[in-house]
Amino acid sequence: MTDSNHNPVHVGGSCETPIDESASGARSMDTQTSSANGHTSRPGHRLNASVALLLLALVFVYSAASWVQFWRHSAGGGGDRVLLFTQTDFPAIVIAARLVASGRGHALYDLDAQLQEQHKLEAEGYLRLPPGWKLEYPYPYTPFIAVLWSPLVALSPLDQMALWDLLNLAAMVVGLWYLLTALPLPPFTRAALLLAALTCLPFIVNLQQGQTSGLTMLAFGMGIRLLREGRDLPAGLILGLLAFKVQWLPVLGLVLLWKQRWRVIAGMVSTGFGLLVVTALTMGVTWVPGYLQVLWRVPQGGAEFELDPWYGHGLSGGLAALLGLGSAPTVRLLSAVAALLIVAGLLYVWRGDPGWQIGTAQWDGRMALTMQAILFTNPQLNTHDLCLFALPAALGTAYLGRSNAADTYRPVWYGMLWSGYFISAFALYTGPVRLTSLVQGAVLAFLAVRLVRRHWHRALLGHQPTGS
Repeated sequence: MTDSNHNPVHVGGSCETPIDESASGARSMDTQTSSANGHTSRPGHRLNASVALLLLALVFVYSAASWVQFWRHSAGGGGDRVLLFTQTDFPAIVIAARLVASGRGHALYDLDAQLQEQHKLEAEGYLRLPPGWKLEYPYPYTPFIAVLWSPLVALSPLDQMALWDLLNLAAMVVGLWYLLTALPLPPFTRAALLLAALTCLPFIVNLQQGQTSGLTMLAFGMGIRLLREGRDLPAGLILGLLAFKVQWLPVLGLVLLWKQRWRVIAGMVSTGFGLLVVTALTMGVTWVPGYLQVLWRVPQGGAEFELDPWYGHGLSGGLAALLGLGSAPTVRLLSAVAALLIVAGLLYVWRGDPGWQIGTAQWDGRMALTMQAILFTNPQLNTHDLCLFALPAALGTAYLGRSNAADTYRPVWYGMLWSGYFISAFALYTGPVRLTSLVQGAVLAFLAVRLVRRHWHRALLGHQPTGS
């Protein structure tokens, strides 16, 4: 069978025998097939499942309690829902959408125009800020969110955020579950991964702050499944939605170019072009210079956007915690160099894939590594972004589950996943060792070592004399 680019593929995932898996491949596949159908004879399976569900429930209770305490603190300050809304990031989207709806899209990235709209929200009683306060909610995103949200500005800003959070929640569930049901995972594992994503503190923060992680999960989850099924053009059309937050695109784009997935790239470009056309028809193109300035300022840590790497949880956040506050310029330089090395290693791992072996364990492993590299090298991996860790967790679990070495590595893998889950709830900003960054880096290294080891193993076998 071939995919849309006429490369040979294996559908279903059990046609390839992963690395040190060749000696007992048939036995491994039989075991994993029964596990994928939910029939496992492991003693204590029900106990393990019950303990896992209990842990998920406890963290959810803790996260929900944190949210309630945040609300009660705001209400106690006399601001009720308004003071709560003031402490979120969502006013930036309301302000941007209002600028577009009022015919001032050309001023979308004008900080003075944004400040005027902020003052209007204060005058209307939707924000509680000190008199004469500076711009609190600069808009750093592409214009597409503001354009598509502008028809809803007639609603109360508080109602807008409630609707936004509902859409975020739905997108999170649909995107992740769409991917999970395509992976060879036991039913309980699928349910546990979905529950972990929904109950973790980062996703609670995502809803609390009115952020976009749900939309990001929808694009990645649906896009990766379509890629895995060989449906390149639809995958590209869905992945093109990442244009809403372009920082997710560079690493994935490089991998697709490296593997010459032209239909995927064509789909992504088509979606991006469509969004540009809608934006141009709505508010012209005079916003372009302002957005280019934003693209220039954000990587430099523009003070107006308050993007200090110390608050990150990826590579840059780990370095900032290690080097201390005030080390932002050094951190950005070191992060850029390290990110280039990580991406080079990622492309090397994909180089070992003959063609585009979709549906195989190795493809799942390489895509898990890709997603983890995207997260870890993100220059501003915020707290709410950590809920996207469910993507490499799911793909990596599917990859490892089809290896006869799984029993050896499974405790390490699940230990890292559980560590990431609990640390994100109880130890977000540690120093000088940022534990969240440490877990992200450990998962990246684990996947890289496994995949590179297999590549070298196959290369050695290929150079052995026939019959050796």
